Amino acid sequence: MQKNNWLSLSSLDEITNYRKKNLEAHLVVDTNVFLLYLVGNYDVEYLEECPLMTENSKNYGKSEYDLFVKILNIFLNKVVITPHILSEINMLVRTRIKPDDKMKNHFNNLLKLLESCKEENVSKEILVKNKAILNFGFTDMSLTELALMRQWVVLTDDLPLFIKFNQYLPIINFSSVVANDLKLNYQSRVLA
Repeated sequence: MQKNNWLSLSSLDEITNYRKKNLEAHLVVDTNVFLLYLVGNYDVEYLEECPLMTENSKNYGKSEYDLFVKILNIFLNKVVITPHILSEINMLVRTRIKPDDKMKNHFNNLLKLLESCKEENVSKEILVKNKAILNFGFTDMSLTELALMRQWVVLTDDLPLFIKFNQYLPIINFSSVVANDLKLNYQSRVLA
């Protein structure tokens, strides 16, 4: 991998400026962040109780959902997922969203939403050659390899993935955008 120096992409302003300079760039969205959109699009109130949005210190709610939608709008019609992400989304929705009737309704809506995304595949030959696959797995390697091949942007909330690949490709750490655009704006309103 060739090492590059990328501009920081840790706020909506920085993402917008990057996009203006790179109009052909697509946004490759990681599973956990894409699930925020899918669950929030179905029922934004359910985000507060959905295990997929509250585990591992995520605490994703309406504000984070709104922020994610703003990022998607910056890359309008240029959102990409891989078959590995689809598989992971399917497994997580089917096993982690309860009650089952809510999951079935959500899954039907999810299928409609997925129709609007582009899908790109990375061959297994490329994936297995990447030594990082042992640490990150097929899904993460599919999105980073795709971004590297096409010079696209990755959006993730996976900090180890961000740290590993930030030096090689434009990658957005969603947690940083949340901290910069939501938490700092909230603090400035409280202090004012």
